[in-house]
Amino acid sequence: CYWQKVYEIPEGSYTARGRSIANLVEMEKDESTSSYLAVREFSEDQFVMFVTREGKVKRTSLAAFANPRRKGILAMTIADDDELVGTMLTSGKDDVLLITREGMGVRFKETAVRDMGRTAAGVRGINVGKKDRVVGCVLCDPEQSLLVVTEKGLGKRTDFDLFPVRNRGGKGVIAAKLLDKSGKLAAA
Repeated sequence: CYWQKVYEIPEGSYTARGRSIANLVEMEKDESTSSYLAVREFSEDQFVMFVTREGKVKRTSLAAFANPRRKGILAMTIADDDELVGTMLTSGKDDVLLITREGMGVRFKETAVRDMGRTAAGVRGINVGKKDRVVGCVLCDPEQSLLVVTEKGLGKRTDFDLFPVRNRGGKGVIAAKLLDKSGKLAAA
């Protein structure tokens, strides 16, 4: 985990190419950026939910990241054959929905994942098959809906109420029926 104050990022014109984040923070050579969170204060009652490609989830108090070092701090231990898919800021009372490439989705209460330290590896959020992987993670808001997009450009919008709240670690329910003309899911 690295942090950078927004006002310290150089401003550019609308035609500028931009600047690599690796030039603004002291990242290691083999590291890449996979997720950003906008945070104003590091409060005790907010959490960061981490989700990996292999279905691991981890919940850590936002206050644990209040004092990062210039060279960064370890936010999660991830296996060599896994990678971070996304991070979310949660309130401690949210429902989380994980979506896989094969069209499955599992919705569970955030409290099903205990609060862990920064170096923990996490627990199983969804049971993915050998050829499957997590492509998206979202917080369930009853006033909004889920949008999934396939590799071949098809989209589907679904109300969050259609996903039953289950315990984490299961296979989930069908989020999208996939056909040859649609391809696999690319994002949620």
